[in-house]
Amino acid sequence: MDGPALKSRLRIGAPFTLLLHTEDLYGRTVAEVIGEVNLNLALVEDGQAFAYRRFLGQCDAKEYLDAEFRASRIRFGV
Repeated sequence: MDGPALKSRLRIGAPFTLLLHTEDLYGRTVAEVIGEVNLNLALVEDGQAFAYRRFLGQCDAKEYLDAEFRASRIRFGV
């Protein structure tokens, strides 16, 4: 995860917590990044990311899907 949207939400050196959930098929860690806010959710809300349904069972799925819907409804972001 890197880019202007993420950098605007989490400044370099700021504390954060990883809520580890699982690994994907390629051995990558699936986690939520929590700084001052839930960064995963904020990026979905901002239209900079999609809610990956395969892994929503370990998160607040409704919150992520609602955020994605709101972003798409106003054609915000991707």
